[in-house]
Amino acid sequence: MRVGASLSLRENPVHAVSEAAGRAIVQSRAGGADAALCWVTPPHARSLDRVCRQLGEGLGIARFAGAVVSGLSVGGREVHERPAVAVMTFQDPQPWRFSTLLFPDLTRHPGQAGAAITAGLERGDLVVAMVSASGFNPPPFVTGLLGSAPRARLVGGGAVNADGADWVFTEEGIHGDAFATLGIAGCAPETAVAHSCRPLTGPLKVTASRGRLLSALEGSPPLKFIKKLIRAGHISEDDLGRRVMLGSAMHSDMKRALRGGYAVRPLLGVERKLGTFYTGGELEQGSWVLLVKRERRWACQELNAAALELQRSVGLRGRPSFGVSVNCSGRGPGFQGLPEHDAPILRAQLPGFPLAGFSGAFELYLQPVTSPVQLFCHVLALGW
Repeated sequence: MRVGASLSLRENPVHAVSEAAGRAIVQSRAGGADAALCWVTPPHARSLDRVCRQLGEGLGIARFAGAVVSGLSVGGREVHERPAVAVMTFQDPQPWRFSTLLFPDLTRHPGQAGAAITAGLERGDLVVAMVSASGFNPPPFVTGLLGSAPRARLVGGGAVNADGADWVFTEEGIHGDAFATLGIAGCAPETAVAHSCRPLTGPLKVTASRGRLLSALEGSPPLKFIKKLIRAGHISEDDLGRRVMLGSAMHSDMKRALRGGYAVRPLLGVERKLGTFYTGGELEQGSWVLLVKRERRWACQELNAAALELQRSVGLRGRPSFGVSVNCSGRGPGFQGLPEHDAPILRAQLPGFPLAGFSGAFELYLQPVTSPVQLFCHVLALGW
């Protein structure tokens, strides 16, 4: 498989996609492309029809999938809040390895969408997914996804457009309430996840809850554990509602929970008189949660740990053909305090192959130990 990735900052969208795709094809030494991933920032959103026409008719790429995203990265570069296009091209003697899917009406059919997102793909395949964030309903989507017993690896995230609809697209069309995927067969992917939220407690059992109302952990009001952390100096009152959140786990094993085995959910409100929480996701009685805190240092440590995991795979299997990264927009410049942070770290840790991705409203990462819908994470996939 020949893969290339490039970035264009041109303000004309057709020129930008032509430049990015052209450079990617030259980098791949393929002479053309069978498939592509394409991400554009919101300033280009009004010209998506021209972008898609240029990818298909102008550049002759038969299969492509992409989205309008809050930020994008290629190699060690990150771009936010300015016109930009990133393109990753793929060419293979067996072009059937690449498939795309555009699933519309996501709001009306989230369960069917979840079941369809990896349908027809096998172990050793990779799905890169872009999902319209505004129409996304996680619980039925996850039920449909996990109920279909997926075999392929999945990475992706929420397409978000601050200037309008959350557009996703393939060669089949453009939609503001859908998911768009590129499937890559037989690339034997390795994946990893980096959290930006540090666990403050071990797993705590949910002993009373109803919907999003969390009434008791380990038989006590949840606020009791927050007060204990404040007294110990681990957090402050100001951290509530901003940095302190819940990590929803699928088990009570702390070692597994620490290595990405939890999915972050926000705390939307605290009822101090009763000591209860209103959470950003439904929690079942008998499930496990951790109290976690967003921290820049932890985010950096976790990203380096995730890159090290993938370095080991590279050492055992040799140079990959490509890498795809999906970052949370909540890990961007406002959080890191730098205009570019994660991409330069990954490029330094994982050099020598095309690496590109985007920033979104949430992340998708299919692993057996927790929910596939993540927040405040960076998910990574390498393919061979």
